[in-house]
Amino acid sequence: MLTRQQLYELYWEGPDTLVRLIEQLYDYISASEPPEVRTLRLTVDSQLGVITKLQARLKRVEGRLAHQQCLNCELKRRLAELGALVGKDSHNSSLPPSSDAPGVRRTRSLRRRTGKRVGGQPGHRGSTRRPEPRPDEVVTHEPAECHACGAPLDAAPATKVERRQLIEVPPIRLLVTEHRAETRCCAACGAETRAPFPAHVTAPVCYGPDLRARATYLHKYQLLPVARTSEALSDLFGCPVSAGTVHRMTLECAEALAGAEARIKDSVTASPVIGADETGLLRVAGRGHWVHVARTDRLTHYAYSPGRGKEAMDSIGILPAYTGTVVSDALCAYRQYRQSRHGLCGAHLLRELTYINVSSG
Repeated sequence: MLTRQQLYELYWEGPDTLVRLIEQLYDYISASEPPEVRTLRLTVDSQLGVITKLQARLKRVEGRLAHQQCLNCELKRRLAELGALVGKDSHNSSLPPSSDAPGVRRTRSLRRRTGKRVGGQPGHRGSTRRPEPRPDEVVTHEPAECHACGAPLDAAPATKVERRQLIEVPPIRLLVTEHRAETRCCAACGAETRAPFPAHVTAPVCYGPDLRARATYLHKYQLLPVARTSEALSDLFGCPVSAGTVHRMTLECAEALAGAEARIKDSVTASPVIGADETGLLRVAGRGHWVHVARTDRLTHYAYSPGRGKEAMDSIGILPAYTGTVVSDALCAYRQYRQSRHGLCGAHLLRELTYINVSSG
């Protein structure tokens, strides 16, 4: 056995000497240990290697499990969103009634029953039409004979009169006004001068402003197609007008109202609060077209567009320049105008609260 002094001497000789000594010591221990101990040590070393591999594998499995748990959480969240969408319709969300599935109840009034009967309430004065004080025509009906004895009543004086008025549309016939412009010869120089026609008399036969206004009213306000507007003009007024002419009349009306529309648009844009909405109007070639509304408490601007989203709103020109508060149905396109403040309209807010109340209950 080496003494402490010999070990110090070996240490100062350098690391190589010390390493050789340790290797000799390991060889001596290995040669002197019993076979069963050597076998046990090899077995332990082998098992430690297996444990190390299993630990690494377990770490990889734990990583995959954590990733799968994240995916499961995301899947549950998406399923919850889909379930919420399935449970939403026009009565409990901002979804339009047109998106409701067949058989789903339509939007219902959120007003609560008051217990009052339908119609005018006690004390209500009513709005029955009053008789005209000066009727256009008076027809007097005289009894011919007494209902009791059958005696003639031709010479009998009237003791009282009961009045009833019948309101009727008078027979309508076209009023045709012929304008004649004379040409006269000047006695001084011999030149001929023709009188000018009125500005709205532009052709040998043309339609007057009242008829044009009625055609535009039926087509644009009452939403009759041009063919049915033409049919209504013929049936009601005895004036057959082609569908193309009806369309041209509405375009001329739009041109004449361009200045009024611009003033309405400017006033709406300058208002501190506006209400905005978009409503499906009709389908063209299988695609829905829309009417966009921007309004104040006094003015309303309507704009037609084949689109519903931000591109259509940009082309109209009100919301891109608006910096006040927009009250809407929370369509995502409105939120893209970040220079404005946004609010949810009361009806849609009540629908959202209805959904929350039902889903939480």
